[in-house]
Amino acid sequence: MHKPKRKRVSIRLKDFDYSQPGGYFVTVCAQGHRQIFGAVRGDEMLPNMLGLIVENEWLRTPLLREGTTLDAFVVMPNHFHGILMIEDCEATMHRGPTFERFGRPVTSSLSTIMRSFKAAVSRRSRRLCPHACDIWQPRFYDHIIRDERCLEKIRDYILSNPARWSQDRENPAATACDPFDSWIDSFKNRPPSGAER
Repeated sequence: MHKPKRKRVSIRLKDFDYSQPGGYFVTVCAQGHRQIFGAVRGDEMLPNMLGLIVENEWLRTPLLREGTTLDAFVVMPNHFHGILMIEDCEATMHRGPTFERFGRPVTSSLSTIMRSFKAAVSRRSRRLCPHACDIWQPRFYDHIIRDERCLEKIRDYILSNPARWSQDRENPAATACDPFDSWIDSFKNRPPSGAER
């Protein structure tokens, strides 16, 4: 008996070009929210070998993808947060249509960059442990950074994430809700400033 194929629904913002210059706050979760990247002790995240691979591959992103720069990021026990900037350069300008469709990736788009990052982490982890199961959930979450105030708020959240682990929505043992989550959720499905239609 076969399972019916589920239609894949995009969680990206409709009609937004994710290869255009701008800042993106991304979150990638471990498969099943397993705590496989290390542990939080006190207010500090202590990455294990797999957590260090995640960090190392993220740092390689600008070396592999022209026109990208990194801002704050953190590896947490079962997820990763980072700020990625896609710059206005020859790599992202004057191309044909840049709207990605399933099975038709666009060079230097956010989806392509994140897919490459996740794949690199998976490849390196399998070399260390050939029988390892899947590391990542199939998708990632993104938030388009609209202005400097949002950038500062997100940057502060990322840098203080280990100290806020007890409130983190990805922590199965969280004892409270982080106000940041309500703030970031308030932007869902809203276009960025200047892109309203």
